[in-house]
Amino acid sequence: MEVYNLNDSSEREYKKILSTAFKLLSIRDYTEKEMYIRLCRKKFNKDMIKSVLKELIIKGYINDEQYAEKWINNIAYSKYIGSNGIKHILLKKGISYDIIAEKLNNYNEYEAALLAAKKKEKQISYKGFKKNETKQILGRFLQRKGFTYDVIFRVLDEHDI
Repeated sequence: MEVYNLNDSSEREYKKILSTAFKLLSIRDYTEKEMYIRLCRKKFNKDMIKSVLKELIIKGYINDEQYAEKWINNIAYSKYIGSNGIKHILLKKGISYDIIAEKLNNYNEYEAALLAAKKKEKQISYKGFKKNETKQILGRFLQRKGFTYDVIFRVLDEHDI
């Protein structure tokens, strides 16, 4: 770890940045990029922020791989988000494409799309749409959720929705 040369005022600021980071982490997990942005908003010294982030990463308080895995397992399944949607959201959060690709290996996009389609079908079933209209509505819905075209067509064709 790079040792930051600190005088008294710098040491106070470093501790304040560290304390702020721990307060934020006590509420929820953050990616490295998210934490950097949050700390920059508070007008802290950017070099010190980077030093604090290095310390937090080394000690395991910030871990982008764990963040991506938790996010996919908890949020993506519960909100029925497809692999394209997951990639987009996690890239915005600062997770590297390599980490995202690795963590998506365990993601069952077909199962999530099927659950999403069934849920949406229940919501629109009472409106009396024809079968073709229902398929179009569900296809557009799954597309907006970030599912790949292969998965969308497979869900719509195999399950006669």
